[in-house]
Amino acid sequence: MYRFIIKKIKHRLVSSLLKTLNNKLHNNPLDSDALNNRAILNIGQDTLEQSLEDMNNAIEINARHHPLLHYACSAAHLFRGYIYTQLDKIDLAKKDLKESIFQDHENGDAKSALKLISKPTPPIKKIKYINKLFSEYIKKNHQKRIKVLENLCTSEGINKAATYDLSVYYFLSGDNAKSLLYAKQSLNIDPNNDEACLLIGIIYFQQGDNENALSYIDQAISLFKNHHHDYHINSSVQYYNRGFIYYNMNELDIACNDLTKSLELHNKNIDSLVLRAKIYLKKGLEREAISDLQMASKYENNIEAKRLLKKLNSATS
Repeated sequence: MYRFIIKKIKHRLVSSLLKTLNNKLHNNPLDSDALNNRAILNIGQDTLEQSLEDMNNAIEINARHHPLLHYACSAAHLFRGYIYTQLDKIDLAKKDLKESIFQDHENGDAKSALKLISKPTPPIKKIKYINKLFSEYIKKNHQKRIKVLENLCTSEGINKAATYDLSVYYFLSGDNAKSLLYAKQSLNIDPNNDEACLLIGIIYFQQGDNENALSYIDQAISLFKNHHHDYHINSSVQYYNRGFIYYNMNELDIACNDLTKSLELHNKNIDSLVLRAKIYLKKGLEREAISDLQMASKYENNIEAKRLLKKLNSATS
């Protein structure tokens, strides 16, 4: 009787959570966290096909947005490198320019600046990387978009996305004063808006205010590092979840590939290590399984990893 009641309560809770997630995704189909969470709930409902579709979409969304984060990081280090060059801090400038190239190997401005590090910083109009940074905005009609966004802010109050977009469009139109105004508004709404910090830093750099430029770009780089870390952790979890779905569908090779990708993104993902070890065991690859289980036990006092290791040791002794 009690088991029946508990099962019924669980079913209601899951149904309620699924309804909430469905509403979230109706309002924002690109919410990768909601897709990820819905996939997990659907695994428990034995709807693996739906789970797999959600995980595929979540992974695709993350993969689509991550290059933009690399461009922004590259730009932040590029501009800080320029500032350090102007301040005659050549060692710091070299370090930032190298990091800029690491984040985007095709950043020609960073490569050129690194070659000309002992010469004066080239004027801002020669920095082409801005086009890459704001490429999604450049093709649109700035003046038309500005009117639409200003109307949106007026009708709905201050809007985070609209204020940042306005700051970019004004910047691209050459109105730095209004760009700075809206970028700061965007940052007031969301202090973690790394792109707004970077844009403010770029504007101050253009105005020759190195002190303020450095302050905002430092803040942007710090935020980018956190978001990079979040991206890797979230993506690692998503690949694990999809691997778990494939594992339940008995698609062991595909599952193993996803778990390996999960560990490339975050090598301390214990769940991925343990599940990959189980797959290795099913394939008769004991040495590989033991390696994963030992790693899982090293990172965390994982009961399942220790149990499987004990079982393997007993079988071989």
